[in-house]
Amino acid sequence: VKRRSVLPVLEGVCEMGDGKVVMQLLEMLKRNHIPLQEEELMALVALCGHEGQEDYMGLVLSEMRQVLYRVGPELSHSLKTWFASQNWSLHPAQISHAGVCSHCDSQLLSVHAAASSVRRIKMMMEQLMLEDLDGKSRSH
Repeated sequence: VKRRSVLPVLEGVCEMGDGKVVMQLLEMLKRNHIPLQEEELMALVALCGHEGQEDYMGLVLSEMRQVLYRVGPELSHSLKTWFASQNWSLHPAQISHAGVCSHCDSQLLSVHAAASSVRRIKMMMEQLMLEDLDGKSRSH
């Protein structure tokens, strides 16, 4: 299974508003250790736009938190449009150079590390996700 072969199917099923089939496709991606990317998340936002499919937005936001470091303009626009259609009040915020949220004034933690350390941590986290977090640990 390749991401490039599943994405067009996922997009089509999301556009049709068939949440059950979408969940089957997402499960197939997870079984094959294929993480969602921005394109898949945009398709999922389109799914949430169909009547009766709004509850999938929790999944979209959860997946975004796990796989994205930055939300691109197209996904950002799709999300803003969806939340506005649900009569949600949005408060876009910026993070200052000092690490302070412009909306809630919270100070974010900043960690500076060498590129080699970041690569090593990334590899360790990927290994942890593949082995321990799926409930089927192969490391024990």
